[in-house]
Parts: sequence; structure tokens; C-alpha cells
Amino acid sequence: MSLTHIRSGVCTSLGILLLGTACWAQNGYRLTSQSIEIDRASHWRAWWAPAGLVTIEDDGSVQPRKLAPSINASLTAGDFRYELAGSLSSFYDNSVNESGVLLATGGIKRAYSNATAAQRLMDGDDETFWEPSADDELASWQVEIDLGRLVSATRIVLRFVADSPEVRADPFYQFRVHTATGQNPFDDASSSALDYQLAGSTTEPNLDQREFSFDLEPALSHSEGWTGRLVQYVRLDVTGRRGTHGEELTQGEYEALSAADKGDVENIWLIGGEQRLVTQTVYDALPAEQQGGHRYFRRERPRLAEVEVWTAGDNVATGIVDRGGSLLEGNPNAAAELAFDGSIRSNWNATVFSTVGDIAGWGLLQIDLGALLRIDAVRTITRRAALAERVLYGYQLRGSDGSVAPDGSLIWETLSSEDRLFNQSTRLFEDRFDARLFRFLEFRNLDTARRTLAHEGNRFQSVVTEMQIYSSGTVPEVNMVSDLIDMSTPRILQNISWDADTPEGTSVEIRTRTGDLLREIKHYYLNTGEEVTKSEWDSKPSFFRDPVPRIETVPGAGWSNFSQVYIEQGERIVSPSPRRYLIVEAKLLTSSPDTAATLHSISVST
Repeated sequence: MSLTHIRSGVCTSLGILLLGTACWAQNGYRLTSQSIEIDRASHWRAWWAPAGLVTIEDDGSVQPRKLAPSINASLTAGDFRYELAGSLSSFYDNSVNESGVLLATGGIKRAYSNATAAQRLMDGDDETFWEPSADDELASWQVEIDLGRLVSATRIVLRFVADSPEVRADPFYQFRVHTATGQNPFDDASSSALDYQLAGSTTEPNLDQREFSFDLEPALSHSEGWTGRLVQYVRLDVTGRRGTHGEELTQGEYEALSAADKGDVENIWLIGGEQRLVTQTVYDALPAEQQGGHRYFRRERPRLAEVEVWTAGDNVATGIVDRGGSLLEGNPNAAAELAFDGSIRSNWNATVFSTVGDIAGWGLLQIDLGALLRIDAVRTITRRAALAERVLYGYQLRGSDGSVAPDGSLIWETLSSEDRLFNQSTRLFEDRFDARLFRFLEFRNLDTARRTLAHEGNRFQSVVTEMQIYSSGTVPEVNMVSDLIDMSTPRILQNISWDADTPEGTSVEIRTRTGDLLREIKHYYLNTGEEVTKSEWDSKPSFFRDPVPRIETVPGAGWSNFSQVYIEQGERIVSPSPRRYLIVEAKLLTSSPDTAATLHSISVST
């Protein structure tokens, strides 16, 4: 199962200018007779920026994103989609067939009652709600939520709509909540069965509690410090209801209700010291001393506002490639990207690291995060013991901020403890440390005990299912690059100014480059989104590939390098001119996790 982090309006490779594609449908600037202005939200959205690391406000300001120590994964479920076996289409209401490939997008996997309202459970609005239909059987009062990717969830919160005389609302009378990773119990990708486990439930009939929080414990053997449970799917089953006996009222209160909210009226027969219920006709015929009066009920309005799934952190691993990072494994066929696809169903089958033979260097994964980030934890996940025949015998994790040694190599810091070098049965590993700045991570798949004979060149694979990388606080460094600013004819560039808020510890750096010539590069894609060579693209049937190549337009011969940083407002532009084309780079920096620079506009006079 492969996962795509859905983005719009931003390209995925630093400095790439995709003219004529949807990415650059709107210019990232406004051209006047005497200036180039960048001051609108639509302008910044046309710039390249590292995916998920900038916040663009409607007023046209842009900031580095502040990553949270925990997020509600329900709110971002719609940002993720993944591939499913085609046979599962009838089990996923959130799936769609695109050119023969079944893709599911995070959201409501299935609601068995009032499906149109179920999406409101994930909209972050406590005033909207899902109310199962009173006409449906209780067994149909069930909804399944798909988070779109695997998360480490620490708790699930259910929040019900507040009751008021104007808008009546009830919590569920009784219910159960289950979670699943997405792993099929039979290890069959074509089966619809999921590994649901109980997460929490009511322990007695519930009349007025409107918020429930269920802490989640790990379900697999784990290292010390691991918190939470692996979750992609959440299932909610209502197991009890009050129906037309939602709440007993006075006759006056009952008569004030709308017709839709009126429940049952019970007629009481007093006989032999007992109270019996009878029809209205029987009641009217009773002697006055046997008429025990009436009980009036409001109809139950079971209205659930939100299902929140809170995580162990803000996982930045799923956006590595989107923000211009990379994954480099010694074995080019190892498919290390499967450890970052947000799926429990796929694995990076890593060869145990060796320094000898034709596998020398395999099992060594270098991760370019695509930006300098403040990292405080890395989680490594392997499949459950019953299905993982190739255990992870050990590993070493290192990090680098990009600093280099005199020989030009990166300077690394070891992040994992010596305990990680030897593993028997642990499936979930967490390496947590004081937050520090890293651009690169390195994971080395090791067998220190030499059980696999990898040190003799023996090929032995062990399973890494997922790696989750957690960051919190303001992103320390964000680099943004404009789209190609086309001035139609060569212009002399005069001065550059910008409007920015730079609290203490923050700064904004602006650079420019110019040129006259462009060149085009063709990229060939299959309809799965995979880029291939032209010969591979030509060899595929037309229904299995994008119909036309995508054209990438990049600076050609004669372009200048980026200038030095402009220091003063109104400073004269040092990039060569007159030139027809201009590219502007803006870098937003902060030394504190709690503060951020805000860039409002850039202006270039011509």
C-alpha cells in the first residue's frame, strides 16, 4: 500500500519551475510597469516551499509552521491517500478508481447510518454532528474512520454536542470504540478484515457525560518510553439507545417540543398496587381512581460532534520527498520508501549491513529531511511477531545538522543507545532525546551478534515497516523560491524592499538571481504517479501511463548564481540586468522554538 501526501500549489523539487502545469497556474508575483510585487496569499502559494513547513495566511503573510508536540490526526486525514487492492472497493466508501488503480483518501471509510453527515465527525467543529437515523437498526449505528496513514495514537476523544432547550442533543447511551492498524489478520492484502482491538467503551448506561477520553496502550512488544498504539482506522459501535424514551418531561415541556422531538407518552393504569402501561383507549375507559396519569418523553437525539485521535507527536517522515528531501539506501532495489509510506502493510526489506562482498553498504539508509528541523524522537516499527519472520536484530541511528568535517563528510551524532544494537523480540522502538537541529538522519541495520553472518557477506533481510520522525516548535529554517518571474522583455532591476516582522532571534534573508535563457526537461509518469524513463514509458500500454510528458522549464545557460543576502531595505539589486527572467529566494530563520519571522511582501523596482 503506497501513500501520497496530498498538496496543492507547491512544486516538490527546490528550484524547479514547472511552467504550463497546474503547479504554476497562478503567478507568484504581480508585474507592473515599474515594479514586481509579491504580497498576496496566491503569490506565496505559487512559490516552492518545503511541503507542510510553511503557513500562508489569507492576508498575504507567510510564516514557518509551528509543529505541535501532539496533533489530532483526524483533522489532517484528508491530506493523505493510498492504494488498495481493487477487490476492496465495496468496503471503502472513501475509495475511487483512478485509471484502474483503487485509491482511498483519509476520511470516513464507511458509515452504516446517515452516511452523508458522518464527515462532520472530523471537521473540528463542535457544533456540527453525526446523528444516526432513528429508523435504522441499532446494528447499523456504526461508523469507521480512516486516518489515511498509520499514526502512533496516545488517546481517542469523543465529544458530543451540548444540549440546549433550542437544540436538543444527547450522548450515546452505550457504545464501544475499536482501533486497527490496517494489518489484515490473515496477512492477505485482498481481504477486507482488519485487526480491530477494543480501545474503550461505556461501562454503564450514559445519560449526560458528553466527553470521553480513552488512553491507548501499545499492543506489541516495545522499548522503554514507547507510548500509544499504532492506529489507522477507528470503529465506533453504538450498543444501546433510548429511542423514543430519551428523557422524561413535564406535560408542558413535552407540548413545547417540535413534532420531530416528541417521543412516547405512557398511560399508567393503577391496579393492585402496581403500575401498568395501557393504550390511550384503555386508559380513557378506566375508572378515575385507576387512572395513574401520563409520562411524557422526548425523543433521543444522539449527536456526536467529533472523534479526535491524538498522536505521540507531529510526524514529519511522511512529507520527506514532497519537501525536496530524499532516501538513499546502499541497495538501490531495497525500496526504503516503504518505511515512510504510512502503511503497516508494506515494508522496507533491509539487508543486514555488511562491509564485505557485493552487498557492502547495503542496509545503510541516509535520510535527507528536506529542511533543517528540530527533532526530538524517532520511532522504528516492525511488523507483529506472528508475521515477521525476518526480525530486526539491531540498529544504530545517527543525526547530522549538515555540518561537515575537514574531509568533506557529514559530522554525525549517535542518537540510539547501545541497547538498540541487540534485539530479541521488540517490535516497537523509540529513540527520544532533547530536541536538536537535524537535516540528515542515518539508519544502519545491524547484526552485532553476528547471527546472520552478514559480516561474511551473507545476504539476510530484516523488516522495517515504518519510521516516524517527530518534530516540535517553530521550523528553524524555511527556504522559499519564487516561480519564474517573466518580465516579458529585459528590464533593468533597480532596488529591492520587503516587509517583515522579525522578533528577537529571528531573521529574513532575501536573495535574487537573473537570466535570459530557459531549457525544457521532459518527465514521464505512469498513472500511479511513478516517474519512469522514456523507454519505460513508451513500453507501457497507453491506459497505464500519463498521456503526455510533463514539461519542466529550468534556467538555461548564462544565469547568475543567487546573490548574497540583501541587508538594507531599498538596497540596489546586484544580480545582472537588464535580464528578462528573475527568481527570488526568501529564507525565514529562527533560533527559538517559540518565535517566528513573518514575511508580508517583497517589492522589486525596475
